[in-house]
Amino acid sequence: MKFADIIGQENIKAHLKGAISAGKVSHAYIIAGEMGSGKKSIANAFSKTLLCDTGGNDACDNCISCHKSDTGNNPDIINVYKDPEKTVLSVEDIREQLVHTIDIRPYEHKYKIYIVHEAEKMNEAAQNALLKTIEEPPSYAVILLLTENAESFLPTILSRCIRLNIVPLPEETVKAEVMKRENLPDYMAETVAAFSRGNLGKALLLSGSNEFMDKKENVVRIARKLYDMTDGELMDEAKNITEDKENTKDFLSMLQIWYRDVLLYKSVRKREDLIFKGDAPLVEKQADALSYGAINKNLSAIEEAGAYLKANVTPALTVYTMFRSMKDAV
Repeated sequence: MKFADIIGQENIKAHLKGAISAGKVSHAYIIAGEMGSGKKSIANAFSKTLLCDTGGNDACDNCISCHKSDTGNNPDIINVYKDPEKTVLSVEDIREQLVHTIDIRPYEHKYKIYIVHEAEKMNEAAQNALLKTIEEPPSYAVILLLTENAESFLPTILSRCIRLNIVPLPEETVKAEVMKRENLPDYMAETVAAFSRGNLGKALLLSGSNEFMDKKENVVRIARKLYDMTDGELMDEAKNITEDKENTKDFLSMLQIWYRDVLLYKSVRKREDLIFKGDAPLVEKQADALSYGAINKNLSAIEEAGAYLKANVTPALTVYTMFRSMKDAV
């Protein structure tokens, strides 16, 4: 993987390539984006380029260093992971894998690069241990913090790192890539692209997954009977949906697409413009039954639920409250 292989993220690539060309590489970067958005690809391309024997602003893919980077055998690229048995990236993890080894000079290159995965899971002690290193790093050190949530970092960490935010790709770009790589029909690629919200990694993962269709059908099932469900049924559905964090995020994303379809059909009355084309009769029925105000309140309730989940409010209660707000909007 090199910069030329990465789809989109032109601003990030330009920034990093410019820093390499100018000899002004920072000691610490935050690369922020959701799972599958390309954080690792950016970090790997940057690391590989920094250590490439040609010294250019993109990796050559041919030198010994590039081959070592591709195979995970470059001794000057260190991946830092949390203990799989733990929920946090602890101070012990940061000290053992980074702080206690960073003073050892690079084995073969100008730079020694640490890629910290799931950096948002560092607890406060781990962040403080890292902060001391970031404040006075060796001249050769480059630390890349990969995170789904940069707001979890201490202000002192944020102030000492260059922050690079992964941006969603255009839906048409994702659709085209999925069709090219997975040989999906047009309508299926369009659905996957819309659901992935510009996240190519997620789109590629979903394109070959029966789970995606199961999630889609679950959203349609709940949308069909939501307004007739009792409070107890709503809570049961909320508990089932929130058993898994990623499933909860996916459900909210797809439910939002559903109500955008309802709003779109209510406005233009064209089935061909829908993402949920296969469920057009139900979309049409709800578009006729719900007012513009009710549809917009449903969309607001979904956005609010997403915000609460990011703030670590109890997931089941958050989704249940969303369902209640959607019912009350009618």
